[in-house]
Amino acid sequence: MDKFESSIKVIPYPQDKVYAKLSDLRNLEKVKDRIPRDKVKSLTFDTDSVAIAIDPIGKVTLEIIEREPCKTIKFGSPDSPLSFNLWVQLVPVDETTCKTRVTIKVELNILTRNLMKGKLEEAVEKLAAMIASVDYD
Repeated sequence: MDKFESSIKVIPYPQDKVYAKLSDLRNLEKVKDRIPRDKVKSLTFDTDSVAIAIDPIGKVTLEIIEREPCKTIKFGSPDSPLSFNLWVQLVPVDETTCKTRVTIKVELNILTRNLMKGKLEEAVEKLAAMIASVDYD
């Protein structure tokens, strides 16, 4: 299993507010316009899952498989061509600020590892940056 971690990003909002918004995937409606339209063909979501069609990968569904209130949201990928888990960690800095890190664990063979490593490193960084830039009010 290969592991890819983002750098730590600071979010200028309290941990509980960030967790509340991120743990209900219906809130993605508010950040839908930040997703590159040239790469994403479709995006659908409900409280516990998000389905996204991305070229050249195809359709990937992420489901929340575990919530640790205010600390962690873990996602699984039931129908993905690659078996992977993704999780978002939140750590308080003080009453008004928290930090986040995004981690992906994915099962890659030697051929796909060389092709996907850079893309996955970039993906966790972009996802962490997007999470840090959301308005949580």
